[in-house]
Amino acid sequence: MLAGLTPWGYTRFWWVTVKIVLALGCALGGRATFGRWLATAARQPIPSDALIWGAVLMIAAIAFMAWVARAKPWGQIGHNRQPVQPWDHPALWVIVLGAPVADYVTDLPPQAIPAALVLGHHALLTRRPADGVSG
Repeated sequence: MLAGLTPWGYTRFWWVTVKIVLALGCALGGRATFGRWLATAARQPIPSDALIWGAVLMIAAIAFMAWVARAKPWGQIGHNRQPVQPWDHPALWVIVLGAPVADYVTDLPPQAIPAALVLGHHALLTRRPADGVSG
């Protein structure tokens, strides 16, 4: 969510897009597979090979995301884009940092509030003024 408040944006650079895709894959894939595997592992004293390899892959993906965040490889998507000014209003930072807390304490589906904030913020950034309106 913080990417929307920075000059990097969500889809301006390959490294940010790769991190978003990997993070979503880890969150959704981990929830879908580890939940089932952990329920089985609770009944067995020795973890299954699937659980061990899943954990290894998750750790490798997180390590790769850390490297991508540090190295920032692959450059910009679409080299003809204009520079973007990040939104730096303090209220936006409070909303972005408070969204996971609100997500945790509500009974909405997981990640509903952060997803709505990201999509709404992206829609505000990409909207175009109506024809004939300047400003």
